[in-house]
Amino acid sequence: MEDHPEEMQGNMSYDHIKLRSRIEALQKSQRNLMGEQLESLTFREVQQLEHQIDSALRNIRSRKDHVLLSSIEELRKKERFLVEQNSLLQKEKAALDPSLHAKDSPASSTAAEAAVPNLNICAGDSDEPGPPAAPPGTATGGLPWWMLRPPAVGQRLEEH
Repeated sequence: MEDHPEEMQGNMSYDHIKLRSRIEALQKSQRNLMGEQLESLTFREVQQLEHQIDSALRNIRSRKDHVLLSSIEELRKKERFLVEQNSLLQKEKAALDPSLHAKDSPASSTAAEAAVPNLNICAGDSDEPGPPAAPPGTATGGLPWWMLRPPAVGQRLEEH
């Protein structure tokens, strides 16, 4: 090849022209697929382009469906794995500390609350379940003893 540099340069020039022509054809095809520069196309070329686009769209939708189905299946596998892990962790929790379940039950929480005295001073404001100590409007009305004693005659409330 070194013996014939003109021939080599001629082949490169021909290849260059051929590649340049191919690039222009691909760019025109791309523009047509994008819906641009359609004026120069014949009816038959427009039909072929439409067929190409329909075929490409079917392929794209098929790929999209495949990706979505694969994703759904993968998420289902993850869900099953996480449910299994959760179940195992619940069993471990129960095995490690059975008193945790006793704390969660309503009976044990009532026993714990009974050990703490009720510091509410008004029966109507109680968060405790059940009836108040005395219904409103009665003699005590749920008030503390120091509020039940009427002031002595001639004493003002501020002195108490």
